[in-house]
Amino acid sequence: MGIKSIELSVYDLLVELGYDASSDPHFLRTPERVATWLMDFAKNSDESKVGELLGVVFPENVPNVLVIVGPVEYRSMCAHHLLPVVGSAWVGYLPEKHVCGLSKLARLVEFYATQLTVQERVTNQIAEAIVAHLEPKGCMVVVKAEHHCMSFRGIRDSNAVTTTSAVRGLHETSPNARAEFLSLVNGR
Repeated sequence: MGIKSIELSVYDLLVELGYDASSDPHFLRTPERVATWLMDFAKNSDESKVGELLGVVFPENVPNVLVIVGPVEYRSMCAHHLLPVVGSAWVGYLPEKHVCGLSKLARLVEFYATQLTVQERVTNQIAEAIVAHLEPKGCMVVVKAEHHCMSFRGIRDSNAVTTTSAVRGLHETSPNARAEFLSLVNGR
């Protein structure tokens, strides 16, 4: 299914909803714009791209130095309702033998979030990728987001924020390591 097929589907959707998609100037390019936007959310399924992102590492002996990048703002789409999810992620790890470029952690968030997905999956995928590619002593990811499926439909609560976390290694077994991460993320 290509972009033209998506455009036709959007056109048909507008017509089914009672809009004049063929002559109303506000809708003439709507199918094209929506299709182009939706293509940004084509599934990122090529895990080799994660290897490329996190494959460039630098040997570094930095005992007990916690690295945290965040908040990394992201935009996603809810797999259940096809509505936007807008949030921030904090990604941290305790290096064992090497480090990666800081921008790579932000790109990792973007890679997993820019698809039709759920927040729980994104949070877990980021943590798993860090563990697999960086082999840190510990890793923690916290994601906070507003789900438009909750604010525009259903309960219609525009103040609800969903928070998820994934904890691996030392951050999972050590309450102190977990508390240090959370205190830095929360600014305390």
